[in-house]
Amino acid sequence: MTLVIGHATKEIGFLIADTLLSSPVPLKGDEGPFNGVSHTLKIHILSGRLAVAFAGDPSLACDVIAELKAETEANQDLDVPQRLFEKYRQRATEVLEAKRSDFLILRLLDDGPRLDKVTLEDGVRNAERAYIGDAEGYRQLTGLLGAYAGPKIRMVQQPNGSFITEPFEPMDGEQWFAIATEALEALCHKKCVQTVGAVTDAITRVVNARISGELEYLQAVYVGRSIEEGLTGYTLLAANTGTRATAIYFYAGKVGFVFLPGDPAGCRRLVADSDVQFIDAARQQYGIELTGPTQSA
Repeated sequence: MTLVIGHATKEIGFLIADTLLSSPVPLKGDEGPFNGVSHTLKIHILSGRLAVAFAGDPSLACDVIAELKAETEANQDLDVPQRLFEKYRQRATEVLEAKRSDFLILRLLDDGPRLDKVTLEDGVRNAERAYIGDAEGYRQLTGLLGAYAGPKIRMVQQPNGSFITEPFEPMDGEQWFAIATEALEALCHKKCVQTVGAVTDAITRVVNARISGELEYLQAVYVGRSIEEGLTGYTLLAANTGTRATAIYFYAGKVGFVFLPGDPAGCRRLVADSDVQFIDAARQQYGIELTGPTQSA
């Protein structure tokens, strides 16, 4: 199972998800578990204006998403939610719970972000806010939702180069994004729901970015130093142009994992002595341009 939360209003559209693979159905070529468990990408950005998330059987979902990506590239006017439902219905085996999946589709349309939930039982349903995955996980997440605790002021640079301080009040959707992010990170850290978790609590977040105006994977970094291990922690990188992807590099272990949308393998393991070398290796092997916080010169 998993847990994915989606939200779409005129002001913001986003999806956030865990990464734990709890399905008994193995991924094709699965060979790189994290501490005895496996993880995979739950939110797949297929273009700057389209992302699809799934909860359920990963093999079925990744096959459907990969086919959908090819069809959307060939036909810009494709009714994506309806086409995904048709492809899923053709493949789903109703008698086997392991062969079931639910989907959230986030699109950036001319009139703003739109969220659709696709299930075998209900077909396609539009929603402002929805979740797929573990119902108990969602129940516990709602108990972790707190008040917005983000920035209250912002610094605005003036034409002469100086800065002034102004009050900052994010929109309701932006506040909900921050609150839901913190709650899902806390839920993964607690490890109180067997089917919900993330690689070192690094959840996947996709949102319509202000500068590019497109859907992007967000980046993060958690690093430190110890006498015994030197540089520790990880950097969560993203490729948001060309072929979309996310990746995580661990400094102490000198190893990283690449998550490609629609990839049936789940993740790809790359050994590299530094984050810069890891980025170069990912570019050479998978044709992706990872960016994000790095520690190497």
